[in-house]
Formats: sequence, C-alpha cells, structure tokens
Amino acid sequence: MLTPDQKVRALFEEKRERRSEMIVYIQAQQNTILALIVFFASTAGLYANPELVKDAWLSKVVLSALTQVIYFLLIYILSQFSLLAANGGYVAAIEAQINRIAGDTLTLYESRYSGDNAQPNILRDPLALSVCMMGIILLSSWAFCVFVVLTRFPSKALAALVVIAESVLLGLLVAKSLATKGDVTMTMRKAFSPEEADKKPNQISDTTSEPAPGAASSAHQG
Repeated sequence: MLTPDQKVRALFEEKRERRSEMIVYIQAQQNTILALIVFFASTAGLYANPELVKDAWLSKVVLSALTQVIYFLLIYILSQFSLLAANGGYVAAIEAQINRIAGDTLTLYESRYSGDNAQPNILRDPLALSVCMMGIILLSSWAFCVFVVLTRFPSKALAALVVIAESVLLGLLVAKSLATKGDVTMTMRKAFSPEEADKKPNQISDTTSEPAPGAASSAHQG
C-alpha cells in the first residue's frame, strides 16, 4: 500500500505527463489554425476575384474544393478540442484527488475550468476570452464556407445537401467538445473515489474533512 505522501507524488507525476500531452495537442491545433487562416484567405481572395481562374466552371469547382478543405480543418480543430477537453477533465480529476488526499487545496488550475466548479468570466478571464474569440473565428469561417457553397457550388441541390450534412456533423462535434471535459472530470473523480460514485456532481468534494497526516506538507515540498 502506498502512503498518502507517495500517492500525492505519484498523482503529481501523472498530472505532469498529461499536461505535456496537452501541450502537444495545443501546438498541433495552433498549426492547424494557421493553415485554416491561409485557406480562408485564399478562398476569400478567389471569391472576390473570380477572374483569377479564367474558366467560370473551374473557378466554382476550385472555390468549392477550398471550402471543403476549410471544413476538414475545422473538423480536425474540433477533434483536438475534444482531446484537450478529455485530458483537461482527467487532469482536473487528478487535482481533485490530490486535494482530497492532502486535505488542502494544492492544485486547482484545470479544476477551475471544468465540471461543476467551472466559473469562467469572459470579461476578466484571458483564457475564457481567447476560447470565445477562437469560437467566433471558427464560426465565421464556417459561415463564409456555407455562403460560398450555396452561391458557387456547381449543383444547388448538392450544395444544400452538403451544407446540411456538414453543419449537423459540426454541431454534434461542438456539443461533444463542450460536454467532454465535465463528463470526463466527473467520471474520473468517481473512479478515484468509489465511495462517491452514487453522489451527484455537486455533492462530490475536492477535499476530505480529515487531511492525511503529512501529505500536504510533503506535496508542497515536492
């Protein structure tokens, strides 16, 4: 059996590894967003200057193809959001377990942005503001793609079908991304603490009423 000190140290190490994974996801996401901006600018430029492609039909095909590239980039970005949310939820659960074992609030970064404890303020929180701005950019990109497809797609019926199908899929991905972090957080917190498995989310506490002897001081030193 591990002592409380050893448990806290092991959980901190696990948290560090998961945070490293999240950094990799964030870097990949940033590169994809840069690519999205490039393709968005190319699409907008061609839409504003269709004479860049001499053949009118070919111009429509190129525009339609560019919108689909933007769409798949959006899919990838949202998938990365889901991965980040899942990892963030797991890290938040680790933080809750560390605090529960130590009997003190030693770590709370991810916990602040997930589950029933999430209280981001767009006006005062830089992270919440950046996420909001990113959402606006992605939504604007997709709205522009829908406009281009409906106005320049060679077949109107096919354009409508494509827009409906892709909009539904994007909507499902957005909903999944928004729910993932809180769901993973609560699932993992219950897994860490089986005795709390039947409690509602707002009944699960981050700390215990009786702190483990020496765990808090040891974790601070580590």
